[in-house]
Amino acid sequence: MKKFFPVVLGSTLVLAACGGGSDEDTVVVGGKDFTEQIILTHMVAELIEENTELNVEREENLGNTEILTQGMMDGDIDLYIEYTGTSYITVLNHEIDPENPPTAEEVYNTVQEEYDAEYDIAWLDEFDFENRYSLVMRGADAADVADMSALADQTDELTLGHNANFGERPDGLDR
Repeated sequence: MKKFFPVVLGSTLVLAACGGGSDEDTVVVGGKDFTEQIILTHMVAELIEENTELNVEREENLGNTEILTQGMMDGDIDLYIEYTGTSYITVLNHEIDPENPPTAEEVYNTVQEEYDAEYDIAWLDEFDFENRYSLVMRGADAADVADMSALADQTDELTLGHNANFGERPDGLDR
């Protein structure tokens, strides 16, 4: 049986929730291993503590999407913040056609339906903000860059810094 926690936060960030290994008075909030996720884990935990009588356990720095999804299926955590695009690509193995990409709503609906059917995990309401990849360059370097394709001529002169996931994702560096 799924547990749903009425946390009002509310687009591609959502709370994914399912019945976990905690008792009925305790919620285990998990999080990935980077700064944004650590902050979001604590924000959600504090909202639950302030608005319910539930006890909250925080499990931050757990790893990537696959680890957290498995943690929910195993009952080790009850909810965590997830990115619809990440789950769409890395867990559900959907490919994105760059010529005809799905809308954010289509991606959300797909992950909501498929996670429920395949994993018995419910996607709750989306947050009121999005998380997208962007490039940042020093102003002097960016002056000659009209668009992303202009970077191709400068690849020998540039150093790219990114997290590990961006380097491996088909919608990231691998694209």
